[in-house]
Amino acid sequence: MTPGLPAPPSWLRLMLLGTLWFSLAQVAIKVLAQRLPVMEIVTFRGLWGVGLCVWMMRRAGVVGLGRRKGLLLLRGLAGFATMSCSFYSVTVLPLTDAITLYYLHPVFTAVFSAMLGRERFWGRTAAALAVSLLGALCIARPPVLFGAGPAEPHLLGIAAAVLSAVCAGVVLVSLHELGRTEHPLIPTLWVSLAAFSCSLAGSIPVWSMPQGTDWLFIAAIGILTQRAQLDLTKGLALQPAGRASIVGYFQIVFAGLWGVLLFQETPHWTFYLGAGLIVAGSLVSSIGGAKPVPA
Repeated sequence: MTPGLPAPPSWLRLMLLGTLWFSLAQVAIKVLAQRLPVMEIVTFRGLWGVGLCVWMMRRAGVVGLGRRKGLLLLRGLAGFATMSCSFYSVTVLPLTDAITLYYLHPVFTAVFSAMLGRERFWGRTAAALAVSLLGALCIARPPVLFGAGPAEPHLLGIAAAVLSAVCAGVVLVSLHELGRTEHPLIPTLWVSLAAFSCSLAGSIPVWSMPQGTDWLFIAAIGILTQRAQLDLTKGLALQPAGRASIVGYFQIVFAGLWGVLLFQETPHWTFYLGAGLIVAGSLVSSIGGAKPVPA
């Protein structure tokens, strides 16, 4: 560690790691969806998650399905909706467009958190959110928002991306609440159970048996998203949801990097401007922001 520089807060480190794992999972999903239906990918993701959660719970000595069953069910169903909609939008939209629209979710997180009286939308958090969202728009320059693209937007994909952002706001607020009473593996198990059971009916009619390397991508999606959910759950338990979720904008930076390295995409110059704004917004959010509502 460089002398004079404090170590990053634990919540910030966990949120950044979770964001990195999720960005890698999005790459695997986009590749795999060229050969398998989206609902089938969700089914495999849920099945993998259930098995991995049960194994990790046994190793950690965690028993039972948690205390707050109603909130856990809400987290599971909202997580399934977020997963399904985001998987679909990544498949039919350019990667940066889909992720940019998904990262409207801090707005919904702040709204839902304020509705519950858990935090207020104060100075630095509001500024960090505005700067980060501006950075997101600079990076993606989505035609659906800027009206500059020659092709017609995929309206269903756009609607799915926005809906995934709304549901992600519910997930983040519920994770912050559940982090007070539940082991991090418990909410993760609930979302895996919901994803498997709810997607199975939709995947059976269009089922296509995976072949060869498809299984490697299925395993990668399961491992990466599982690890990401655990890190995000721990990070959100340490910080108000509206403030902590702003750090997730780094996923757009990662998406731009994967586009260059894996898909031979050349970022527009605004990508670098946007990346700087996102870093600045995340740093601002780490030193101040949302204030809790007095009890």
